[in-house]
Amino acid sequence: MAMKEDAKQVGGPTGLDKAQKTKNVRLLALDGLMAALGVLLMFVLRVPLFPGVAPWLIYEMGDVPAIIAGLMAGPAHGLLVLLVICLVQLVTPMASGLYGLLMHFLASGLLVLIPALLWKRKKTNLNLILGLVLGSVAMTLIMIPMNLIITPLFTNAPVEAVKALLLPAIIPFNLIKACLNSVISFVVFLALKKVFKSKLN
Repeated sequence: MAMKEDAKQVGGPTGLDKAQKTKNVRLLALDGLMAALGVLLMFVLRVPLFPGVAPWLIYEMGDVPAIIAGLMAGPAHGLLVLLVICLVQLVTPMASGLYGLLMHFLASGLLVLIPALLWKRKKTNLNLILGLVLGSVAMTLIMIPMNLIITPLFTNAPVEAVKALLLPAIIPFNLIKACLNSVISFVVFLALKKVFKSKLN
């Protein structure tokens, strides 16, 4: 008996090791699925919210799978999914260059990270709502200095021209986009979390 126990410790995987490997495979599959879904949504649903003022500000749901991945598997997984989506976007015709990737990842990263951290800390619907609200506000606010600093730097657009678009287009666009994606993520996550709870937590 002692020799068998020693052999288990030295050699073969334990039940806990197998369970962890199985969990890692499931998490990896979840990341891949959510990243693919995010890319698909980014292509399929594209709506210009301010076509007359700023037609390049286009609403899409690509952030939703990243938010859900962060809630289901943890903040790191949500950010990884978002990064993959941003990198795929970089090589598509809709790309706005490295500056667009940077702005998208930093702004949407807050919308992914904040609710994921609050949900991880305490899994209640109130905490989830609070996280999504704070994430939406944070995303909207960070896009103000990023547009004022990064956009003129990479596009040669005058700072005054960017300032003139803040209130009529940029701020409301980011707030609407963040709120819509938060609401969709909330509804979808509540529907899915019971299915995945035993497998991912």
